[in-house]
Amino acid sequence: MRHNPQRRTALLDAAIEVLAREGSRGLTLRAVDAEAGVPVGTCSNYFANRAQLLRQIMQRTRERLTPDPVELADTLTTPPTHRLVARLLRQVHERMEGDRSSYLAMLELRLEGARRPGAAPPGVAPSGCALHACCEPPGFLEAWRIAKNGMPSSSAPASAASSAPPTSR
Repeated sequence: MRHNPQRRTALLDAAIEVLAREGSRGLTLRAVDAEAGVPVGTCSNYFANRAQLLRQIMQRTRERLTPDPVELADTLTTPPTHRLVARLLRQVHERMEGDRSSYLAMLELRLEGARRPGAAPPGVAPSGCALHACCEPPGFLEAWRIAKNGMPSSSAPASAASSAPPTSR
């Protein structure tokens, strides 16, 4: 396997574009090569197979959608209220709108995980719940946890009373 980090990142970004535009069935190593504008076979020099590519796409989408640590720390200094949850969810939404391809790729990865439970990365249970938790937009689970656990019970909405995030039903 090749170890050029810039090329690997460019290939992963191209793969995210292919996945977002063509869906899971359109994601092939050759399609990634074409999207990245590199010679045929380049992608296979960096990823042993499609499963490895999918795992690394999942990591890359999280990198691209993860909030700025300073911004997140600033947001989390406010007391846990409905307003904080709304702010966190607005920030998640803004990141998803700002990088639509990563968000669509993340949705495709969730579908791939549901269709092929073996596609879950090593160390992650192949159940839909565990894979879906890995494919949540960064910040979503934090907002859900605050809504469920962080607010005083008198201000918690009725929907926050469930014991699991909406993705694990």
